[in-house]
Formats: sequence, structure tokens, C-alpha cells
Amino acid sequence: MASHNTWLGVASGDHVRDAVDLAIIQVNHGRRHNVARMRRGDGFVYYSPTQTYGSRTPLRAFTALGVIADDEPYLADEAVNMGSHGTRRPWRRRIDYVDARSVDLRDVTHQLHLTQDRNWGYRLRLGCIQLAVEDFEVLYDAMTTAPAQRRPGGGDRPPHDNIGILPLEQGARVPLHMATPSDDVTCSDATGNGVHLLW
Repeated sequence: MASHNTWLGVASGDHVRDAVDLAIIQVNHGRRHNVARMRRGDGFVYYSPTQTYGSRTPLRAFTALGVIADDEPYLADEAVNMGSHGTRRPWRRRIDYVDARSVDLRDVTHQLHLTQDRNWGYRLRLGCIQLAVEDFEVLYDAMTTAPAQRRPGGGDRPPHDNIGILPLEQGARVPLHMATPSDDVTCSDATGNGVHLLW
């Protein structure tokens, strides 16, 4: 899949679910800088270290993928409480999400340039990074291709659903507070180390 540039954003699985529902992306506490770097036609993929915001329950999967569908960032209609960062209207981009399944990090880690650096997980603290186009293509193929048939009793991980992320615990939904800061929330990064994620 051809794109001008490709990007990776970091968010918990429940926040990604809400982003998919709204057909938007938002990163870095709703700041404008990174979303302003993106252009129409750029590829974007979310990586989710955890199932839910503020939780230590790991997910460690690529959870949604799409193509930027507008020309400029826009301000959300409503202000969002960002904790220590105050209350403000976050900057967002509109995106055309692909009908994709989430893909476990372990299933693609050896195919990605991103993960070749042993400390790559710490880069994700930036909340949004530019991704190699080749990595985006690997993820696009993995997330839009049906998984191999599982053998009965094979003990494989449970299947992902078809809307981009794993089901939430007990079917719970967390309201959209996508710009609430996570500075004081420690999540596990892809390598299992505790890091503070910018959201």
C-alpha cells in the first residue's frame, strides 16, 4: 500500500476503539505538532501496549490502521480535561480506517525495522513517531489478511475481533477521554519495562 509518509501512534486499546468509532486520530495530549506533520494520504497505525487506559493489563498489539483523510488538523468541538495539562480542545485528524484486525506484536516483530533496536520500546514514549513505509506495508498486510486456521486444542492466543482491537475486559467501555494525560500512569512498553506514555 503506497503512502507519502507513515506514522505510528501509541494509545490504549479502549482509546483506539473510540478513535475508530469517531474516525479520528489524536496523539500527545491533543497537541497540534505531530498531527500537523501528517498529510492527506499518509498511513497511520496505532500500537496499544495495554487493554485500557491506566491499566497494566497488557495488549501489545497493533490495533488500528488507516489513511489520513483531511488536509489540516482541526480542533475538537468540545474541551477535554487533560488533568495537569489543563482543559482544552484537542487537535485531531480525520482518518479512513481500514477494515482490519489487530495483530499481536509477537507475530510481526521479526519483520519490522522498528523493533530491531533492543530499546525500541522507549521511543514509544514520544506518543507518535514516523514509521518506515516498509513497516507500514508489513502491518497493512498482516492486519488485512485473515489469520491462519487454528488447530483444535492448539492453545493459540484468542482471536482478535474485526474492528481493530481486542474486546475490552468484561465487555466494559471507557468513555472517550483521549487527551487525559498519562504522565503519572506507568504502563508496560513492548519490552515489558515500565514507561510513561504521552497521550
